Amino acid sequence: MKQLFAILFLLMPCCIPAQDVIIKKDRSTIRCRIEEVTDSTVSYTPWDDESETTYLIDKSLVSTINYENGTKIAFGKPVRRQKEQKKEPRQTTYYRHEVNVGWGGMFVRKRQWRGYYDLIASDFRIGNMGYDLFSFRASGGLHFGYYYHLNKRLAVGMLAAFTRFSKSYYYYEKEVLVPVGNENVWNEATQRYVQEPIYKNQIEEVNELCGTAKYRSVFILPTAKWSWMNCNWCSLYVKGGIGIHVMRQTFDSDLFPDSETARYNKNKVYLAYLLTPIGWEIGRQNIRWFAEVGFGSNTNFQVGMTYRFGRY
Repeated sequence: MKQLFAILFLLMPCCIPAQDVIIKKDRSTIRCRIEEVTDSTVSYTPWDDESETTYLIDKSLVSTINYENGTKIAFGKPVRRQKEQKKEPRQTTYYRHEVNVGWGGMFVRKRQWRGYYDLIASDFRIGNMGYDLFSFRASGGLHFGYYYHLNKRLAVGMLAAFTRFSKSYYYYEKEVLVPVGNENVWNEATQRYVQEPIYKNQIEEVNELCGTAKYRSVFILPTAKWSWMNCNWCSLYVKGGIGIHVMRQTFDSDLFPDSETARYNKNKVYLAYLLTPIGWEIGRQNIRWFAEVGFGSNTNFQVGMTYRFGRY
């Protein structure tokens, strides 16, 4: 019985119809009978096609042909059935509108406020003129900006900034009468000489708060911004602007009367300008942190946050 099964097993390939196999580059297969192979095509008849219709396949799509007699002909390396697509770089999104808020330092030129403080110190003989007995405070400056982006690089808008300084004086000089001795003076009522003190004027130094000079400024500047490098997470830019600087100066004192301090309360308007050669933004496409270094009437450096909206 075992010998009978062995003979049947050996005869089974003879009962299966002869067939060739075309292996395509996408790893799919076609069982057929190869009719002809040319320079550009392969003609074949499907092995299960009773009508024996001949088909053509482009040779560039064929990887290997396995003939029924064991012969193999390779035409190229097989590729994956689902070809991986290269990831396209993420496109940068641009926005029409931009608002920002920031804080910066050194917002007022020294010559605009130093002379004012010196004048007060000189007129009232306060501050020790050596600037060693005063308190100087600066709040920095708060900036608000809006830009409309004309294109992917150029934007125009408006910048508004507010800053203030104050200087409190803790030293001043005043004239006082100081006794320097006694002298004999004839008293008509008692008909005798009596001793009375002798006084003279003397400048006395007093170390206490005598007044506070305050300086407030508002800047309004039409501004243009040029982004010379843009990407998904950062940008580099320059910007500049020209506008006005409105300044308010006051001197408050409980020691001196208002009639003497009123002439130091002034309002002035100056020409203001801004030039920022280095500006850097980093973050998401529409919300970013920024830092700037520049010069002008209102700032030397600034940091803050910007938000963009309105895609185009």
